[in-house]
Amino acid sequence: MKKYTSIVIDSNFIYTTLGVIPPKENVLYSAFRVANNPPFSDVHAHGDIDSVVFIIAYDMHTLIPPTKEQSNFLADIAIKNGATLLITEMQLKNYPCLVVPNVIEALYKMLNAFFGKFTPPTVAVTGNIGKSTTTGFVTCVLQGDDTSVLPKIQSNSNDIRGVINSLCLSNAVCSYLVKEVMEGPPPGSAKIISNIIKPDIAIITQMSNSCIEHFDSIWHIFESSLEIQSGMPRSGVLLLNGDDCYQANAGTDLKKMYYAIENKNADFLASNIELSTQGTSFDFTYQNITTKMFINYIGKHNVYCALAAIALAKWASVPNDVIRERLLQYKPSNVLKNIMSVNGHLLYMDCFNASEHSMYSALEALQIFDNRRKIAVIGDIRALGQHSEPVHKRIGKFIANSNIDILLCFGEFSAYVAENASANKNISVFYSAKRKDIVEVLKSHAKKDDIILFKASMAMELEKIAERAFGINLGIRRDKPIDRRFVDQYSHYTGAC
Repeated sequence: MKKYTSIVIDSNFIYTTLGVIPPKENVLYSAFRVANNPPFSDVHAHGDIDSVVFIIAYDMHTLIPPTKEQSNFLADIAIKNGATLLITEMQLKNYPCLVVPNVIEALYKMLNAFFGKFTPPTVAVTGNIGKSTTTGFVTCVLQGDDTSVLPKIQSNSNDIRGVINSLCLSNAVCSYLVKEVMEGPPPGSAKIISNIIKPDIAIITQMSNSCIEHFDSIWHIFESSLEIQSGMPRSGVLLLNGDDCYQANAGTDLKKMYYAIENKNADFLASNIELSTQGTSFDFTYQNITTKMFINYIGKHNVYCALAAIALAKWASVPNDVIRERLLQYKPSNVLKNIMSVNGHLLYMDCFNASEHSMYSALEALQIFDNRRKIAVIGDIRALGQHSEPVHKRIGKFIANSNIDILLCFGEFSAYVAENASANKNISVFYSAKRKDIVEVLKSHAKKDDIILFKASMAMELEKIAERAFGINLGIRRDKPIDRRFVDQYSHYTGAC
């Protein structure tokens, strides 16, 4: 597989892109960085040796212009960390600055120029649920001895922040760029990012009511996801979920292929799914050739994520036996569907995020551990808006019909989960809006050999309960989302409507 060098970042490229006459001496830089307070970018990413740093001291929620004091503060950090050029709206101290009228506009121009010259094939993963798991599988099946994938480490930076982080890939050598792309909030995010990264192929994952608070309907969520095609070339390919009714007749002029479990007419098919405490096996069929696959993830919902990645690997001409071996080596980590042993307990950490659909899937996965006592620590599913109460009531009723032994509920809307699950008197149900209460109950009730599920939206920070109850450090750092007003203000710089 051919490996591509992205682009050379030098003063000629930077100054020309921003419409400024380049200096006589052409200087080579190592990477782009952004210095800004959250929520726009990583507060720690304030510079590398010989890097170019955009000094964006705006408050991204109010768009109030920065003071010189704020800009100087960020500039000090960037220079201390090794930056050799600052892109700013004013001269800062005696630092090397390229002064521009609007630094955010300059950043968007640089993003477009960067990805316009970035030559490796670009893969985008968008949709409503399962994006991060699918992105991990995609990276796994594409990464090999003769191929390299950037970024090698996945994170939940699937918004503009994640695109900016990709600028740090300058001068890197790779075979593919893989980017998880948010469908929203806010609506239109996929279109904006697509116009920047210009993907060659895109996966759309399953639709659900996740984040429906920010959309009119699930159909609107799908429409926002489908806008990933906005920046794709005419030769681009869409990989769609063939079991999702919203994606069945997706409107596109691009080539579309379907992956599915139930729809036997799909291009890529998974069948004979078998679940165990070690993972999930299934048969993969494409062009009448069937191969047995195994993933170290539990549940049918994870088969969809792996199947989408396998379909993409076939687009990249990866042989089936190679795909199978790479999947065998790929394992969950951190708080994304990860089962870990801690002092005799099995912790099923699945609190990277949550939707109603993924909540059911995680609870169903517990049923496989039939020789263990089952404890579920459930937190709120956020961003459901007017659907919050009925969704949490349905989850409670679902649990009432399960064989969960102990249920601990944390958060405002999880009170509805506790209330409805209490219909089953065989389940010990405890509710509190205080994290410390849940920690104490868990400490006193958990026994060796228990399987304990942690499931909630990431905003609930449910991992802190596990950390405090079992004395572990999961090292989670949460990033805040981009504000809608920021996207509205600057969307025209990326060709978005």
